[in-house]
Amino acid sequence: MTIKLDVLLVQLIHIVLLFWIFKKLIWNTLTNALLERKSKIQKLDNADAEYAKVLAEAKLKSEATMKEGLIRKEEIIAEATLVAQKKADDLMIQAEKNAQRIQNDAEVKAFSLEKELKDGFVDGVKATTKLVINKLVKEDVAVQNAYIDGLVNEFVWWK
Repeated sequence: MTIKLDVLLVQLIHIVLLFWIFKKLIWNTLTNALLERKSKIQKLDNADAEYAKVLAEAKLKSEATMKEGLIRKEEIIAEATLVAQKKADDLMIQAEKNAQRIQNDAEVKAFSLEKELKDGFVDGVKATTKLVINKLVKEDVAVQNAYIDGLVNEFVWWK
């Protein structure tokens, strides 16, 4: 086995030329791809820890939001209770005023009717008695009036 020096030199030049073409055309792209892959692997290794951290923060934030919501709910319920109580009190005051007004109107009307009945009673008794007497004693109007006045005086005095 003999090694030919000229073939060895040509092979060596081919290898150097191949490395030089490789470095000029592919080396940077390949190096960047390897670095990017290494970075992504690093991120994936850290992703579980970061995910757990984000999840814990989200859970704390969720609990804080729930507590705030419950506190706000209680505040709204208390406020609504106060508003309802105020409204009920206002309605009761208005109802009492209306009841008092109705009672006063009824008292005034009753007093008016009582006065009207008292005032009209004498005239009513006179008119009724006059009709009865007119049927009994048809001719003498003076006797009729005297009899009616006597009855009214007796009745009014008796009452």
